[in-house]
Amino acid sequence: MDNHQKIREEVAREYGIALYRRYREKEAAGIVGYEAAWWKRHRRVGNIPYVRDAGGSIGYFGYMLCDILILGKDAVKRRPDDRDDGSTSGAPTAPPPVGGPGIATELIRDGGAT
Repeated sequence: MDNHQKIREEVAREYGIALYRRYREKEAAGIVGYEAAWWKRHRRVGNIPYVRDAGGSIGYFGYMLCDILILGKDAVKRRPDDRDDGSTSGAPTAPPPVGGPGIATELIRDGGAT
């Protein structure tokens, strides 16, 4: 199991998220805490992962919510090994989230070292 998966599972436990349960957008907003406009804006530009069902409803699997909590608004673009110091190639990344998600991001980047 890779380090990102371990962190994802720890975040899921802390927030009470079932990794493979599908959450409606309202439920996801209640868990992650952003307002409705944030979800819509970042979904439309492709910053956050989501699933669309046959009826057109938007949903998120629990592991997607964990990635948003860990990696922030650019969860689709960021990889766990991306660093803000420019040491990896790719698109610029947003600053890491603060608090628990910020700590999780640092654990991923540092390979679990404390």
